[in-house]
Amino acid sequence: TISAAYFTFWLAECKAVSVSGVLAVMMLGIYMNYSRTAISPEVEHIAHWIWKVMEYLANTMIFLLVGAVVIMKPLQAMQGTESSHHRRQATTSDWTPGGTDLLYLVVFFA
Repeated sequence: TISAAYFTFWLAECKAVSVSGVLAVMMLGIYMNYSRTAISPEVEHIAHWIWKVMEYLANTMIFLLVGAVVIMKPLQAMQGTESSHHRRQATTSDWTPGGTDLLYLVVFFA
């Protein structure tokens, strides 16, 4: 299903076809839902499980990235690197564990 969505978007956006890729993927979803009976229940169960795992992994990545930004932005602001013209790369020595980190870990693993 992922490859079908990407291929549909790519095909719709190419110069030869030149239509909206978002609308093409939406139409593909409507078509796939309409012809849903063509998928056996066993395959549908497996596909549902795979999508659940992918959803969990995507949510985990998003929360890890947001957590990293939430932790690094205040540290950069306190050190004055956020507003300076010559920004330096943050290193692991800039990171100090604190209450925000503990709260993030508690919320993440709860």
